[in-house]
Amino acid sequence: FGDYLAMSAVSDASGKKKRPSVKPIMAGATLGAKTTPAPATQQKTEGSGWTKSGNFGIPNLGIKLHSQGLARSSLSPAGSSSPAPAQKDVPDPNNLVEEKTLGKGASGVVVLCRDKKTNKQYAVKCINLSQTHAADHGNVEKMIMEEILSIDNSCPYLVSAHTAYARDKRIHIVQEYIDKGSVYDVLRCHQGPMPEGIMGKVAEQVLKGLAYLHGVSDKTGKSKMHRDLKPANILVMSSGMVKISDFGVATNDSTRGHSTFVGTTTYMSPERIKGEKYSTKSDIWAASLTFAECVLGYYPFRSRTTFIELLMQITKLQKFEFPPGTSEECKDFIMAGLRQRPEDRPDASKLLQHPFITNNTTTLDDFAKFLATVNVFPEDSSKGNPSTLNVQRAGTI
Repeated sequence: FGDYLAMSAVSDASGKKKRPSVKPIMAGATLGAKTTPAPATQQKTEGSGWTKSGNFGIPNLGIKLHSQGLARSSLSPAGSSSPAPAQKDVPDPNNLVEEKTLGKGASGVVVLCRDKKTNKQYAVKCINLSQTHAADHGNVEKMIMEEILSIDNSCPYLVSAHTAYARDKRIHIVQEYIDKGSVYDVLRCHQGPMPEGIMGKVAEQVLKGLAYLHGVSDKTGKSKMHRDLKPANILVMSSGMVKISDFGVATNDSTRGHSTFVGTTTYMSPERIKGEKYSTKSDIWAASLTFAECVLGYYPFRSRTTFIELLMQITKLQKFEFPPGTSEECKDFIMAGLRQRPEDRPDASKLLQHPFITNNTTTLDDFAKFLATVNVFPEDSSKGNPSTLNVQRAGTI
């Protein structure tokens, strides 16, 4: 489900291309209404999983998903298993009416819904764990937990969830609706590099999101990192706001680092693609590579055809051939985050102090005006774009 919300800005109005064919849950129906039963789910595993009553529980977090919403021990009376009291701006699942399908994946769909009482729009992920590839089941459950926890997220630069509920052996996560797609969509439809100032405004917001994410720690003191940052996971609103999405592979960092391969290989840092220990500095590499892509107008390692060639280009990178007229401040800003040794890369807070960011006069209104000139249209899914949910399994590790 990594890039579902990145498709949220796709419009049917242009008529240029067709959206991938997806059978809706029930056109015009209230989301969560009874549908054709899903295939039998696997047995409840230790920790998170389904209960006999049809709820989905995450015991170690004190969380249980009911048909009416989310129950958390911290929000409910001691010993109570009933849904937590209604909170302000939390949509009632019974009021959500499906408008159209936004995306499709191996485990379910994402639909655009409208609250029939408030008229607000939401993007709702409908996840069927029984249809998840066995090798991915653990990651999907982790994604569910991370996105439920994002309900408490107060950072405006991270996509947040409003509520979650379980019905008919499906998990529904109600998230804010992002109306202009992703940075990937904008670059694809703009068909050229972003102006420096516009890229700077994107970078500023992405780095603020990363600074917040990397600053979040659990009771053991471990900090969070994203692990799959890329243009398709950086979402854009028509107002000019930028938000990081897809925390399905977000995890806790540690002083010893990680050595697992999770995420899209094309945006992996040198230490990650070589299978070495890595930290939050790997997110800095991915962000900086994305910023380079914005300025260049294309993915920087264009000539790679095999994994070995990609590995060689990433681990031998020294500089890019930037477009004529690119400022030295811009070049220095991008290359600072693309240093080979992770300890040589600035963290997000430090990059926010770079002159390229502090001297940038581009405003959110300027970015919004730029976005208004970009006609985002559906992508032909038959091309197998490696930044979307239609990627073949071989495209990621």
